[in-house]
Amino acid sequence: MKLLTVARIASVAAPVLAAVIVAVRYPTLPETVPIHFDITGGADLFGPRWLVFVLVGLWLAIAVLLVALSTRPEKLNYPSAPPAGAAERLYRTGTWLLVGTALAVAVLFAGALALVVGLPAAPLLWLGGLALAAILVVGFVRMSRVTKTRSA
Repeated sequence: MKLLTVARIASVAAPVLAAVIVAVRYPTLPETVPIHFDITGGADLFGPRWLVFVLVGLWLAIAVLLVALSTRPEKLNYPSAPPAGAAERLYRTGTWLLVGTALAVAVLFAGALALVVGLPAAPLLWLGGLALAAILVVGFVRMSRVTKTRSA
């Protein structure tokens, strides 16, 4: 199986697995759970426990959207039209940018969900945030190089 296919499946499977875990742990959750965290991972806002399902649903929606968009990279709004001969490379970069973003978002949501259910996971938030920033920077730099090198 291609790495891209595995990454797409993992991006969507993670929130589905999280939904199962949340459903199993839901009866043991307190009535009020943390729903917002500061930069150190400390809770600074609380809400009803049913909001964990909103978090998982949002995660699933984002994952499905990013994976679906990654299957049609030619439909994305690129900063410029791909030069002759560079479209395939530009679209491949766009595909990986979307799938990488979905994976980084999975790490972020996994960390947030773990914190909500009371597990120590602040490092996952940092890791997901750093991964997301790196993926976006590398992706945009690669796309700009593709359009510049082929158009010159």
